[in-house]
Amino acid sequence: MVPAMSITEPSESGTVLGGPAPETPAAGIAGHPYRAALFFLLVVVTVLVVVGGATRLFPVGTLVQLAAGDAILAAIGIALVIRLGWLEQAGFTTGIRRRYLPLLALPCIVALLPLGDGVRVTAPSTLLVFAGVTLTVGLAEETFFRGLILPALLPAGTLRAAVISALFFAAPHLLNLVGGLWDPAFTAADMVAAFGVGITFAAIRLRTGSIFPCIGIHALVDFCSIVALGGIEVPVQSPSSLLASAFVGVILAGYGICLLRHLLKDRFGVPAAPA
Repeated sequence: MVPAMSITEPSESGTVLGGPAPETPAAGIAGHPYRAALFFLLVVVTVLVVVGGATRLFPVGTLVQLAAGDAILAAIGIALVIRLGWLEQAGFTTGIRRRYLPLLALPCIVALLPLGDGVRVTAPSTLLVFAGVTLTVGLAEETFFRGLILPALLPAGTLRAAVISALFFAAPHLLNLVGGLWDPAFTAADMVAAFGVGITFAAIRLRTGSIFPCIGIHALVDFCSIVALGGIEVPVQSPSSLLASAFVGVILAGYGICLLRHLLKDRFGVPAAPA
């Protein structure tokens, strides 16, 4: 991502001669936001595909596959954040401030909706495993999509960054269709929902300055869904359930845009003025 620089030699005074000073990785990303975002997305897809292929050679349960893939992603994502010096830009240096808690109410309520149909898992040991897996998923995906891809895209404009990062967040869900885990109808509805979640999480990340609410709510969404289903395998859904999922996505997309309104300079995505 960083343009190749000419070979340089320092003078006795320490001044670099023979070419421009080397760019830092973060500076290179700022100059190429779309390429950087695509690179981060490619890392996500590559890891998931490689782990999925490995589990076909060495069959394990889908839950183990999910945990392994996202554990690797979390490690790579955090390593990239540290390498770029982006702990602050990614939101890892800011906690959850009390004044922002009301902003989290709607996505938390949405996360709890699957429990309305009942709970199929009650064993404490199983619940603990599900909690660990979903927390790993939340950490991995939020680190990439709201900690790396979203900040990388911000030079292109706040609204544009939120929308594109949400599209990128929805795109890998197609892998569940390719892998045979989901049917086409559920995949389409889930991608609409994921897009809406992506907009809301981008807004929360930018409004609060912290990635931790996104990680927590993401884990809560997945945990409630898995507990309600009894696992990560999704049975055939009724048309009404699919429409409800898509509708929730639309609601969350609108909510996210409303949260972003104070950060937007105009509707075309011109970078917002510093808060």
